[in-house]
Amino acid sequence: MRSFDDVDVRTIYTLCHPRGPKMPPRWWEAHPTLVMEVGHELVAYTSYALVMQPNVSTEGEVMIGYGIDVKPGHQGKGYGRELFEARLEVARVVGAKVFVGHALADNAVMRRMFEQHGYRPVKTIEGTPEGDLVLFMGPVK
Repeated sequence: MRSFDDVDVRTIYTLCHPRGPKMPPRWWEAHPTLVMEVGHELVAYTSYALVMQPNVSTEGEVMIGYGIDVKPGHQGKGYGRELFEARLEVARVVGAKVFVGHALADNAVMRRMFEQHGYRPVKTIEGTPEGDLVLFMGPVK
């Protein structure tokens, strides 16, 4: 696993979204991104943000975890879980108090991953371009 610094943006764009990018090109300039490689092949990535949220009941920094995408053909091998846990380790290291993330409503694997790590759904957002999203939130453990 490594940070995004030396990864071609087009590789991430086409990794899991062959029909076109979900995020604008400048997305990765503002959001730290971790990538997984097998050999020299990029097979998965995740991005996140650290923000101060004074309106959250536990004051302090909040980590917002964006999607974890694993390239077809490499799913089910633990890469998503490894990236999920790496984001949580970053949150612990920087002292974040709360973790917020999302899963597509129809993505049972990702929803289960949140729940296995002690995060509970707090809201569903319907009708996003990606589909319905379930937001999860809880303390960083």
